[in-house]
Amino acid sequence: MIGLGSLLGEIHRRSVWQILGSYAVLAWIILQLAETLAGLVGLPLWFGPTVVAFIVTGFPLVLLTSLLQGGRKGNQSEGTGGEDSSGKAFLRKTFTWRNAAIAVGASVVLLGAGTAGYSGMRAAGLGPVGSLIAKDILESDEELILAEFVDRTPEGTLGETVTALFRIDLAQSTSVRVLESTQLAPALSRMERDPSLPLTQEVALEVAQREGIKGVITGEVLPLGSGAVISARLVTAEGETLVALDQTARDVADVPQAVDALSAQLRVRIGESLRTIQGDPPLNQVTTASLEALRKYAQSDRANDRGDWQRAVTFLEEALEQDSTFAMAWRKRGILYQNENRDPEKARVSLNRAFELRHRLTDRERYLAEAAYFTYVDDDRPRAMQAYETVLESYPNDRIALNNLAVAYGSQGNRDRAAEIYLRSIRAGVAPAVTY
Repeated sequence: MIGLGSLLGEIHRRSVWQILGSYAVLAWIILQLAETLAGLVGLPLWFGPTVVAFIVTGFPLVLLTSLLQGGRKGNQSEGTGGEDSSGKAFLRKTFTWRNAAIAVGASVVLLGAGTAGYSGMRAAGLGPVGSLIAKDILESDEELILAEFVDRTPEGTLGETVTALFRIDLAQSTSVRVLESTQLAPALSRMERDPSLPLTQEVALEVAQREGIKGVITGEVLPLGSGAVISARLVTAEGETLVALDQTARDVADVPQAVDALSAQLRVRIGESLRTIQGDPPLNQVTTASLEALRKYAQSDRANDRGDWQRAVTFLEEALEQDSTFAMAWRKRGILYQNENRDPEKARVSLNRAFELRHRLTDRERYLAEAAYFTYVDDDRPRAMQAYETVLESYPNDRIALNNLAVAYGSQGNRDRAAEIYLRSIRAGVAPAVTY
């Protein structure tokens, strides 16, 4: 049995350190190229992990080939040794640099063919990877309902947090539109249901059937040790499952990353551009590292939907006590104080803070925060209008941007342009009551 010292001596003699160092540098370059390509072209979500798997698998191959074939020093001294055993001779013939190069080439071809085949089938709507938009099951910019995730954990508080995370992430989507509670309220009222109550899967499906909405996103959170298993489903209004996915969070702190991965997979299956999805910042970067702060934010949203302004503000204050850099909470706090001119000074402070932290917002939220800042803090109406226009370039039916841009045009005396945007909002079905 070869001792550790002998093994290290053999590694040094055969220049294996240099070879492995070169492999590490090459692997780093490949990973950087893969990341750049994924952002530029929009490669499948599994492309990056697959490249990493190939690199990890290649490491023992390179190590073994280096030991058997040797570097420059090893080759110079091979002639002094005895004859190889049959087993070692077989290994020398198998693990050669030529075979290693062939293996690398085959891996590149396999990965390229797999990526091209997957992308082609997805775009054409073929097989299990075909997108729902390509299959004409959903349309681009489809309206969906997000139901409350069922919480089966002992604490019973993760469900509303996961639902809030899904809503935040799906708000970045350019292929689907998750309806807001205010948009669902009229239908719920006609059903004689309280719009302020959590929207269960059963109620969401009934609303979808009544209103002609094609899909409902629903799911549940199951306990798993110190973490959780989060499952998500996209179902038709009749309850037929179109997409079923799940993701494990090894710890409660990993829940945002798990939701991020689930949401990305769901958007891929729907048919959103891979380039768009991969360009989104991670949820834990644009929300908060504190799940307690996020839970308070979700509770604030629910209180605001019920018209309970005081509790909505209180929950936001508590969220900001947990994380003073929670930009979305600062923006929401500023809007709540600005609405109905409740406290303009607190609104200015909040919106200014959100503006300072705007790098921690999703693209849509960032432009909305900038627009609010230029409107209520900096008094720069043209820049505010430009921010709303920027939102509408990516999200043409954004109800906040449409309403506020129309208000801005109206305040400038451009009533024709304001009316045009108001009508656009009504036709898109996203107009708040004040628009009418």
